[in-house]
Amino acid sequence: MTTPDAEMEQNSPAQRNRYGWDIESWEGETAAHDFHFAPPTSTPADVGLPMPPNGQADVTPADEAPSQESLLWQMVREIIETIVLTVVIFFLIRIPTQTFRIQGFSMEPNFIQGQYLIVNKAVYWFREPARGEVIVFRFSENPRRDYIKRVIGLPGETVEVQNGKVYINGQPLEEPWPLKPGFYSKGPITLGPNEYYVLGDNRGNSSDSHAWGPLDGDRIIGKAWIAYWPPKLPNTLTERYPQLAVWFDKLRAALNIQQEPRYWGLLPSYPDPLARQHIQQPVPAPYP
Repeated sequence: MTTPDAEMEQNSPAQRNRYGWDIESWEGETAAHDFHFAPPTSTPADVGLPMPPNGQADVTPADEAPSQESLLWQMVREIIETIVLTVVIFFLIRIPTQTFRIQGFSMEPNFIQGQYLIVNKAVYWFREPARGEVIVFRFSENPRRDYIKRVIGLPGETVEVQNGKVYINGQPLEEPWPLKPGFYSKGPITLGPNEYYVLGDNRGNSSDSHAWGPLDGDRIIGKAWIAYWPPKLPNTLTERYPQLAVWFDKLRAALNIQQEPRYWGLLPSYPDPLARQHIQQPVPAPYP
């Protein structure tokens, strides 16, 4: 019995014919060549990462690594930039607008006690107040307190109130906005170049121009623009989803909201009633 080594040493012609290669010739050929293992091209952590063009690893020298002082300064700079941006945004919003809380009942039924509004101060930078607009202003007797009324008379006009009915230059004013009429009378008064006649919508319970005279235009802060509190569901939603109205009523009860406001969101605008009346008047026929 022969061992595998003995069979390998024999290397008979039959074995060479059987396997198709000569072990001795193969050993001679391999001895003539030197085999070297190539160094690894990448570590397991570098698999899938592109190599730099020069074949060197991208290593940051220790002296070029960011120091703790630079990281601290970068963090402080980001905090300062955030604060400055916040202040700029605040003033960009605060300068053209102002929040206002209604106190009293002089503007019912349109505005209720405790309702919050956003006042647009920028609108009067470009034009004068118009008739029918609700404005917020500083009262001359108490400049620290703001008031809200509706513009009725414009500069240069003569305003008169007879038994609760307003007349402008002797012409009755048909007011399209909701109001609680009053029954007082006030003699005619002619407004100056920068004076306005303002009245509350609750005519019988309002301290306004019929009591203390015209309003100086320089005291006007801005126009009542948006009503944002208390909230109100649109009628289209309450009609389409009755259950939503029930949930909303429970929410108002939880927030102790006693009265539902007439308006929520952007406040309605009314065209000048006198301008509309002038347009509706028939044009006189020309002379023959």
